[in-house]
Amino acid sequence: MTTHRTFSIRSCLLLCGAFCAAWSMPAQAMRPFEGTDAAVAEPGVFELELGPLGYVRAGSQSSLVAPAVVGNFGFGDDFEFVIEGRTSRLLGTPEEGSYRTSIGDTAMSIKHVLRKGSMQEGGSGVSIAMECGVLLPEYHGTSGTGGTCAAIASQKFEDVTIHLNTALTRTREKTNTRFLGVILEGSEELAVRPIMEVFAERENNGGHTNSVLVGAIWKHSEDLAFDVGLRHARADGININEVRMGLTWSYAMHN
Repeated sequence: MTTHRTFSIRSCLLLCGAFCAAWSMPAQAMRPFEGTDAAVAEPGVFELELGPLGYVRAGSQSSLVAPAVVGNFGFGDDFEFVIEGRTSRLLGTPEEGSYRTSIGDTAMSIKHVLRKGSMQEGGSGVSIAMECGVLLPEYHGTSGTGGTCAAIASQKFEDVTIHLNTALTRTREKTNTRFLGVILEGSEELAVRPIMEVFAERENNGGHTNSVLVGAIWKHSEDLAFDVGLRHARADGININEVRMGLTWSYAMHN
C-alpha cells in the first residue's frame, strides 16, 4: 500500500463478492488476534481477513473500527505476502489537532515458514516461521515509517493449538518496542472453538501495554469462518476495552 485512501465497507464487501467466484480453500481464521500462526497461504491462494464491525473505548474516547482488513497471498515456497490497515471513526469530539476519521496500523510484510511441523499438512512437531515488514505512514495518523520482525512458533495438539509470538519493532515515532504474546485455540474438531490471546509490549522509553483477548471462532464451512473477541488492555495507565467481530475467507486464484 503506497498511497493513502479511505477504505469503505461497501468496497470491501464488493471485494469479498468478487473472490467468492473462485474455488475456495480452508480458512485459518487468525483475524481477531494481534499475533499470528506459523503457517502461510498455499501458493496462488488469497486469504481475506475482514473486520466489518469493531468498537474501541480507550480512556474517555470511543471509536468505531470499520473495516479492519488483512490480505494474505501465498507465493513461492512457503512464503506469504501480507498487507493490512484499519479505518477508525471517533464517536466523540476529536481532540485539538486530531481527526475524526483515520486509517491506521498500515503495514506490509513477508512471512516465511522456516520449519514445517504440525501446522503444515502431514507435518509433526513445532512449526517455526518469521515475518518481517514495513510500517507505512498512516492517514490522519503518524506520518513516519518503521519496521518490524517477528518469530513465530506453533504446536498443534489434539485438544489445543498454541502459538508463541515474539517481535522487535522500530515504531513510526522512532522508538523500539518488544512484543511477547501467546495464542490458545480450541480443537479444530469443534464447530465453535474457544480462543484466547495474552500479550505484553514494552517500549524503550518506558511505555508498556498488557492485553488479554477471549472469544470464539465458528467454522461455517471449509472456506468461511466467523469470529468474535472481547479484549481488555491497559496501556500507559489507560484502560482499553474492545469488541472485535469479523470473518476469514480463503480463495484460490487459479483453477
